[in-house]
Amino acid sequence: MARHRRCRGGPTCPPPAEDRADTWVRPYSHYAATRPIAAVFLCLCVLASAQDPPALTRLGVLKEAAEVAAKIPSVDARAVVMADIALAMLKVAPEDGQTLLAEAAFVATAEPHEFERSLAIQAVARRIWQHDQRWAGDVFTEAATLVEKIPFPGQKSLALTQIGAARAESAPETATELLEEAATHARAIQETPARIAALRDVSAAYAKLNPQTAQELFDEAVKSADALPAGPERDLCLADLAGFITGHSVQQAVALIDTIVEPAAKSQALHDAVLAFPPEEAQLARELAQSIPDQFVRVLTLSDLALAIADRQPDVARAAAEEAGSVAAAIADPDMRNEALGEAAAAWAAVDVDRALADAGKIGDPFFADQARHDIALHLASRDPERALAIAQLIERGVLQAEPISAAIPGLAAKDPARAHELASQILSRRAHAEALLAIALALPEGGP
Repeated sequence: MARHRRCRGGPTCPPPAEDRADTWVRPYSHYAATRPIAAVFLCLCVLASAQDPPALTRLGVLKEAAEVAAKIPSVDARAVVMADIALAMLKVAPEDGQTLLAEAAFVATAEPHEFERSLAIQAVARRIWQHDQRWAGDVFTEAATLVEKIPFPGQKSLALTQIGAARAESAPETATELLEEAATHARAIQETPARIAALRDVSAAYAKLNPQTAQELFDEAVKSADALPAGPERDLCLADLAGFITGHSVQQAVALIDTIVEPAAKSQALHDAVLAFPPEEAQLARELAQSIPDQFVRVLTLSDLALAIADRQPDVARAAAEEAGSVAAAIADPDMRNEALGEAAAAWAAVDVDRALADAGKIGDPFFADQARHDIALHLASRDPERALAIAQLIERGVLQAEPISAAIPGLAAKDPARAHELASQILSRRAHAEALLAIALALPEGGP
């Protein structure tokens, strides 16, 4: 249940010497003759640099975002981000937007394997649908046709499920046919846990099309899990299903959880169930969290609950945050205790930021203290971007600063687009950089600066 950390790359290097214009030495007489001209040129450069930078425009930032997006290494991510930028560009420069959207569709076809290519194409088709439904229908058909070439039933089922879910509202009959085929391929999966997961996914896609079929597929998945021999594999499958069904029926989820024996699986299922409770039942959710066997998962659950309900149920959120801190302090393993204390500190971010920062400062391990500040800043990024940026500056490890800074840029762009643009230029991940530029562009007026 612990969160993963990410690393960023370093700065780019200066251009090599052969790319510079001054790679040969001029005679002294040349410099003597040109000294007055050089002096005037230097003054002009100083005056130019003292002027304000050109005002940002929506189209200009969108074009910059497109240039960055074109360099995203992952093909599917590149296609999706380019399509998102194209949709925004269509409103201010229709021809440029249309060209970029077509380029995004072409990029999606560059995935070397049919499974990944099908998923990339349908993801772009979802975006094309917002602009041209006939074109999007053709692209969806192309994605579905590719599925026939995929050799593995699990991949076939997942691809068809994604395409069917995308077409549920616009073409329900077509979506139903795709999902029926997805269910057939799901049942052909030999490995029981993978088959159960596939049936669960098809069930979720059916929810709006046919609730009865969705429930039948879910019951089929539960029956397959129940048929497994008693042990961790069976309990983990049931925990996964319980976590899935909590969004539709907490009672059914709790009934499944009661059949789980393995403590780690039961803890996972209870975590998902607690967070599925509506805010008005936050106190019941908090009481259920107290029954989680695994101490770290209990801390994580109470922390997540506190953050989720703070706006609606501040008193329950405070109580959950207090309990998270108490449970974390009692964990025996030092590393796990420090990580849990970080989660507990972050639980205060929505109700008492000063308390959150103070608790983070008490953590003995500097890494987990910085991780707690990262989580606090990340939670505040959309609510109070200025405070989030200030907290991010307290983090000693630059790798942990990047995510909250990226998350704060959309909110900052509405108030200070120039500063947001400057911060965006420091983001090393090309996808995050492009998405930050897109957020800045959308905060600018359509007609100009």
